[in-house]
Amino acid sequence: LGQIFHDQIPAIQKQCDIYVSLNKMCNLTNANLEALRSGTCMILPQAQPKLGIDVDTQKLVPEDAAIRVSLASNITELAEKIVYLAKNHNIRKLLGIRAKEVADKIIPDWDSRINNELIILENLLLKNSVN
Repeated sequence: LGQIFHDQIPAIQKQCDIYVSLNKMCNLTNANLEALRSGTCMILPQAQPKLGIDVDTQKLVPEDAAIRVSLASNITELAEKIVYLAKNHNIRKLLGIRAKEVADKIIPDWDSRINNELIILENLLLKNSVN
């Protein structure tokens, strides 16, 4: 698609049946959080606890909210998962619904996030002014 502007992403995601992320170092990214928020069925790599990769991602996005592949580089397994999901509309739909539920639980709306960050900054200012 080439360059995609941020305001175009929601419309594109609505057209997608499956969102795939094959980041090798971390899958708790803004793009993935946006896909989660949109309620798109997702395929992500399994956590690699020995390397400290995606441990938090897997805790936040449970098995019932995304399909996992063993490694980002396992293209054969990825193809099998895509074929499986392509043949199983109901599973795609359930994973999307669950992804949206997880997003609603773990991702605050913009106003709440900004208000919380302002409170943190105000508390830091108060703490520093007392010292």
